[in-house]
Amino acid sequence: MSSGKSRVSFTTRGSSLIAAGVATAIGAVVLGETDLLRIAVALIVLCGLCWVYLKLSGLRVHTRHVAVPDEAPIGTPVGVQVALRIEHRLLMVDLVAEDATTGGLTDAPRLGVDPSAATKGMTLRYSTAAHHRGMHLAGGTTATMQDPFGIAEIRVRTTDQVAILGLPHTVRVDRGWLRSLSAQDGLARAGNITALSEPDVDVREHRAEDGLRRVHWRTSARIGRLMVRPDEPVEDRADVITLDTRSKSHFGHSFETLVELAASLARAVTDSGGTVELRTWDGARIGERAFTDSAPLLRALAMLEPDARGEYVATPTPPTVLITTESANLRGLPRARTGHRPLAIVLTHRDESSKGLHEHEHELREHGIGCVHHSAREPAARLFAHPPVLS
Repeated sequence: MSSGKSRVSFTTRGSSLIAAGVATAIGAVVLGETDLLRIAVALIVLCGLCWVYLKLSGLRVHTRHVAVPDEAPIGTPVGVQVALRIEHRLLMVDLVAEDATTGGLTDAPRLGVDPSAATKGMTLRYSTAAHHRGMHLAGGTTATMQDPFGIAEIRVRTTDQVAILGLPHTVRVDRGWLRSLSAQDGLARAGNITALSEPDVDVREHRAEDGLRRVHWRTSARIGRLMVRPDEPVEDRADVITLDTRSKSHFGHSFETLVELAASLARAVTDSGGTVELRTWDGARIGERAFTDSAPLLRALAMLEPDARGEYVATPTPPTVLITTESANLRGLPRARTGHRPLAIVLTHRDESSKGLHEHEHELREHGIGCVHHSAREPAARLFAHPPVLS
């Protein structure tokens, strides 16, 4: 619960009346008009009395903010509840309450408040929404009351705030993208995903000594090669999604597109029962650990910002997916390991291919990395609506 200090000032009407009173008084003195001088003095005294009345009102405002929910995807409405209670010594007229919001949130409305109800305590409610990712603040509350003549006003601003986290937008990902991920040695993720995108059985590649009795035919038919059940459960390893967060690699809206692509793909992996690890171009981990749930990974991506990192740094676990741009410098990018072919999503300036993009794709292919390009101006849903088509 937060309370604020009051400040009394004249309104535009009050300032105009004081100026008129002073001008009238000067004119009355010059002209020797006693009655006109009395009117000017009465006008100035009235303004002063209104100011003193509000100063003596002892208005105090107490607020407590709650956001429901306190995190939501960009553009999704969030309800803000403000528990409001006022204290005052003199008769109060209508009160207007307005919440402050940071630039990333839609503006809060001005709300009329009944002082008698607010004295007992009441709850104000309004909706807001995040314009972009990151942490945003709603509050404090500014309560404004004028005297009956509208000459002076008292403002009380509270400091209580509530944090609202704008999460990255995610889209549905075609199952063909999940089939392209192969984080486990000798395993195909398609063999672990059922038609309902739910975890199936653990399988591995068929070996000569296995014979045919251990073949898991349903998975083999789905993948197109012989797969067998392992003797012991295979330890699940995370799919590594490496993001090019270097500010010099990005243009226009490309960084936000990169985050949306990463969030959508990572969420699809965790929702299908997999584990995903997010890393920056220099190998730094995004978040404290690998993610098995979409909620913490979306929070981590919500706070991601461009940085001034340098060249690519290889990690012990090779990346499954790299997301970069056609402007990026690929210096330091190692060749893919034998039996492992990462997939790179390259964000482009334009919808059509360019000579520079073709050179970029050729360099990735030389490193054993498959390539899919996507215009940074296009929504992520367009890319993930169909299985990846390597260029």
